[in-house]
Amino acid sequence: MPPIISEPGREVRRSFQVIRNMLKKRSLDVSSLDGVSNDAIAALAEDTNVFSWDVPSCKTRIVYNLNPKFKTPDIKKVLAAADDSVQTFIVVVRDIPPQAKTFEELTQKDVQLFLIRELQFDVTEHELVPNHVPIRDAEGIEAVLARYRLKVATQLPLILSSDVIARYFALKPMQLWPEHAPRADCGRALMWFASQGRLDVVRLLLEWPEHAPRADCQDGRVMVWSAWEGHLEVVRLLLEWPEHAPRADCLNGIALESAAVNGHLDVVRLLLEWPKHAPRADCRDGQALVAAAKNGHLSVVRLLLEWPKHAPRANCGQALVEAAQNSHLWSACFGCSKQRDNKQTYLKDDIFNRTCVHVFRS
Repeated sequence: MPPIISEPGREVRRSFQVIRNMLKKRSLDVSSLDGVSNDAIAALAEDTNVFSWDVPSCKTRIVYNLNPKFKTPDIKKVLAAADDSVQTFIVVVRDIPPQAKTFEELTQKDVQLFLIRELQFDVTEHELVPNHVPIRDAEGIEAVLARYRLKVATQLPLILSSDVIARYFALKPMQLWPEHAPRADCGRALMWFASQGRLDVVRLLLEWPEHAPRADCQDGRVMVWSAWEGHLEVVRLLLEWPEHAPRADCLNGIALESAAVNGHLDVVRLLLEWPKHAPRADCRDGQALVAAAKNGHLSVVRLLLEWPKHAPRANCGQALVEAAQNSHLWSACFGCSKQRDNKQTYLKDDIFNRTCVHVFRS
């Protein structure tokens, strides 16, 4: 049966694994830890709150102080006992002491302080953290400056020394790291910029030479969001895109309904006039008409009812109810007049009769 490890021991075990990965990602030799198990380190925490472990292959000493209150003499004793073979100290504590800055002065060596709660997971493995490759050599830094036509590194965006990634990689002043560029088809970028009407960015993403998103990605929802916000030129760009253009009637005409509900007359007309796969004016059982009437968009209601092909029926009922309930007098009146012009029987239901009377009196 494996030994029972207390919660402090489990914290130490997880933190030691993160430190092991951290040293590897710093491109340091951690061969000295090959035969050391995380459980062996956790067992030390069962006996004492202050202990250390040397990693000779990378001249590093890992020091733990798990006392609830930080005791400076305990840490100083461990640091002072190190010989010249140890150049770096990784000190893990529960609270950062106010005397932390004095440690490097005491040892004249590199002392890196971490809270144990910061080491319970590897921050570089998080899905939202891009990959980082530090640039430490002078030649690499000069190449970056030349690429961006800069004179000094301080012209680049600055990262605080307290930044979690900077501490993870033990970056020093004037060292750089480039974040690996995300893919153009990462998912949300095209959707976001299309919904904001950023035609230039949408075009840039679609034209990107590598991993460009499809214009009809997410079943055409990019175009639906653009139609909802009324971004005519973005909708046109997506429909005209030479490869994988979304259908104008994608998702059974939701783009048409999305434009109609917000009164975007030009987008509604563009979709209905599109030469290929145009949505029917009465698609989704006339929901575009109902949505426009509900919000009082008279011009959209008129356009849909007058459309020469597959126009929705004015006496579908629900459009009149929505217009009446929201006190949109002109939409209701226009719907009734269209019914009279077409010599249709309208308002047969008592509910619709009462609704129409209420509208006309308002």
